Amino acid sequence: LEGADTEWNYVKNRREAFYSNLPPGSYRFKVIASNNDGVWNDEGTSLQIVVLPPYWLRWWAYLIYFLIAGFVLWKYMTWMHKKRELETRLRFKQMEQEKQEELSQERNRFFTHVTHELRTPLTLILNPAEELAEEQFLTPEVKKSVNLIQQNARRLMSLVNNLMDIQKRRTGKKELRLSSFDFKEFLQEIYYNFQTTAQSRNFSFCLDFPYSSLLVTYDREELEKVFFNLLSNAFKFTPAGGKIVIGGKV
Repeated sequence: LEGADTEWNYVKNRREAFYSNLPPGSYRFKVIASNNDGVWNDEGTSLQIVVLPPYWLRWWAYLIYFLIAGFVLWKYMTWMHKKRELETRLRFKQMEQEKQEELSQERNRFFTHVTHELRTPLTLILNPAEELAEEQFLTPEVKKSVNLIQQNARRLMSLVNNLMDIQKRRTGKKELRLSSFDFKEFLQEIYYNFQTTAQSRNFSFCLDFPYSSLLVTYDREELEKVFFNLLSNAFKFTPAGGKIVIGGKV
């Protein structure tokens, strides 16, 4: 077999030839024989044989391999591009969030600073007003004006405290401070704070609490803020000559 054997194979009386694991290629199978007298026919005969490669080594298989590799490479490049875009967006988003957080902290610091600065002048207003209200020589008109100054200064102080409490809640530092107190006395104090305002605006403002005393446990400051907000809205939206009542059964 030309292309596989290097010399002739003498097979005696065999009529078959076996070749296995031949690599793909072109071969020529040659046979010569002799007669009974031992005379050889040197011309012999031949057969052209072509061993084809397996289908996974054909040209079209390599083309498929090339297309698959190109598709995989394209998908990989697309994935890398999207990954870089996503990382870029996430990085910008993180920078934006950090900037927003920085601005928020700056606003909170400014907010806290302003509220603390407001407390000082309000305290300087309240203390002299309270001392002046205790003086005996004041006329009823002046005393009424001093009380009005006290009430409005206390309201401003309450608003400042509310702002500070909001800030504490945002930072998670606000805690309830529970205490036991007489609810009727608590309502009376609130009623007195708004009584002058009701008279100046011609409101019918009264306290109607049927209990002689009622012991409750709350955060007094927080409850006071609730009532102040409710009454402030009531005074704001009640027309002149209207009626506002604090109290009722619990």
